This record gives sequence, structure tokens and C-alpha cells, in this order.
Amino acid sequence: MTLSDFAKFSTLIALSTLLTSPVNAVVLLITRQLSILSIYGVGSHVFQYYKCKLKAVVIVYSIIIATALPFSKSVSSFFNLESGELVVLLAAIATFNAVSMVNGGAIHGIHKFYTYAFLNVLNPIVKIALCALFLLLGFGLYGAVFGVLISSVVLAVCGYFLIANSISPLGNNTSDFRHAANNSQFIPLLIATLSLAAMTQIDVAIVNMTFSGNEAGKFAAAATLGKAVLYLPGGIVAAIFPLVSRLSTKSNSGTRIFLYSSGGVVLQSLLCVAIFFFYGDFIVSVLFGSSYAETSEVLWIYALALVPMAVIILSENFLIAQGSVVFSWIFLIAAPIQVLLLFEFGKSIRDVVYIIGLCNTALLIIGFAIMVRIYRVRLNDN
Repeated sequence: MTLSDFAKFSTLIALSTLLTSPVNAVVLLITRQLSILSIYGVGSHVFQYYKCKLKAVVIVYSIIIATALPFSKSVSSFFNLESGELVVLLAAIATFNAVSMVNGGAIHGIHKFYTYAFLNVLNPIVKIALCALFLLLGFGLYGAVFGVLISSVVLAVCGYFLIANSISPLGNNTSDFRHAANNSQFIPLLIATLSLAAMTQIDVAIVNMTFSGNEAGKFAAAATLGKAVLYLPGGIVAAIFPLVSRLSTKSNSGTRIFLYSSGGVVLQSLLCVAIFFFYGDFIVSVLFGSSYAETSEVLWIYALALVPMAVIILSENFLIAQGSVVFSWIFLIAAPIQVLLLFEFGKSIRDVVYIIGLCNTALLIIGFAIMVRIYRVRLNDN
């Protein structure tokens, strides 16, 4: 795959993540509510609740596909993609990814961690294997995209049957089902997930639109590897979310859990940055080849710029698990500012990376200041 094609492929993946970001709001609600429901043993309603959310997601994304068809060429031209067919494939990928996200949220919520881990490990393995197979067969960009689509379909179907087997055996008490059925936080969560997705994914699309194909391809490679800083701490986030949700029903703040988790996220992220700093050349040459050699120069800087965002994601999930959505409004302000700065001042790849790092650091400082204030108010109230 050429540098230009890889930039287009990365843009499609970034846009699919952005397109499915609203589902994160649903997933967070599912996870939190099912974590609480599992305390009361209300299993007779759990599967129906899951299917209701899943049906709504499928209907919404089916409408998105239908809407994308007449505008596919315009969207393709705007994002500097190869053809309108890629936009249609993008919508299809987003639909099946959305189904997988709902499956994962439900499994996470009922604390089936082995099943949750299995799906999260299987997901990248199947995608990489199919993409590599189609690329080796000479299908190029379209082969890689079809590899992602086929794997998304397979994982969505497998996830549905796994969740059906995991949820059905739960208890049959129905008296407290309404306890967790509060969806008043959906809009703030939707704002938070959309804005967060924009801050972590739109950079690849913007670079693809404003830089040459070669430069965009090199940046896409740096972004693909550098975002490991965001994904590595995902295990910590996955572990504490249902735990903090349960503690919140017992008026336990979980502050100690948050502090230990924050330390773990920072250490993991900085370790990842150090690996990229010392071994970036080797990693890039092995995974991407010699044509991407310049990528290693900004790889570790890009990863370092994302360290504050890794802590922000942990903080956001911690507060959401407690029923607070304060980060939604911070993201709503920060996301458009970052996009405007990237368009206005992102004149080079390094400038883009520096802007991302500056915005993430400012967001972390503001977010922590608000968190401290929230806890001081709670302590005074108590």
C-alpha cells in the first residue's frame, strides 16, 4: 500500500471511529446500568433491555447508510478519499462496529470479563489478518477496507451470540429494574463521546485534507502507532468502570481507586513513549517499511502529546461511573478549538503534533481543577 493509500485508509478508520462515537454514549449507559442491575439480580429484563438498545443502534445506522448513498461522492471529495464507494463501505463498517460496541458494553456491564477480553483481543487480530491477506493478494486499498468490513461483520455476529449466552443465566428478580433505567445523562454523554472522538481522531482526516499524500501517510503511521498510548490503559478503565458504578450506589467516592489507576495510566503511557523514543526507528521499519522512515522522528512526540488525553479518558470514565458528566461540557468547548487551531496553525506535521499536545495538556489541567472543586463541594456537603 502506498503512502497516499495508507493515509486514505487511516482517514476511513478515523472517520468510522468518529461516526460510531455516539454509540459510546449508549455503551456507557448500558455498562453502568447493567453493573447496577447485576446487584439486584434483575436478569429477566436485562436481555430485553440489551436487545432494545441494539435494535435502536441498528435502525439509526441503517438510516445513515441510506443517507450516505446520494452524498457519497461529495463526502469523498471533501475528505480527499478515492471514490464514493469508500464512503458507503465506511458507513457499513461503522454500522457493524456499532453493534460490536453495544455487545461489548453489555458484556462489560455484567462483569463477564473473560468474554470481554476475548472479544477485545479477537477484534484487532481478525482485522489485521484479513487486511494483510487481501493486501498480499494484491487488492490494495479496497482489499484493506473489505478486510475491515468482513471482520466487523463476523465480530458483530459472534458478539451477539456470546452476549445472549452470557446474559440469559442471570437472576429473575424484576422489582428494582427501574432503579437503573435513568437515561437523563444520554445527551451529555453523547456530547462527550462526539467531542472526545473529534479530539482523538479528526487529526488524521485534517492532515489528509491539507497535506500531500506522502506527508499524510507518514503522519497516519505515527498516529496509528502513537495512539497505543490511549489504548494500552484501556484495561484499567475497563476494570474500574463497573466497580466504581457499584461503589457509587453505596456512597463510596472511590478516590483511592482513581489515584492508583491514574498512576498506572501515567506509567503505562510514559513507558510506551520511552519505547517509541528508543526503538521508534526499528518499530516503524518493521511494521511499515523504509518509505515511512521519517515517521519515527515525530512518533515519540505524538505519543507524548497523547499522555494527558490518556489520563483525561480515565478521569472522564471515572466521573461517568459515578453519574457525573462534567467533562461533556469541557469537551464541547475544547474540540472545536483544537480543530480550528489545526486548520489555522498546522502548517507542518510537527506543528500539528504540538497543537494536539498543547490542547490535551490544557484540557487536563482544567479538568483536574474542576474535579478537585467537585470533591471539595461533596466533602463540605457531607
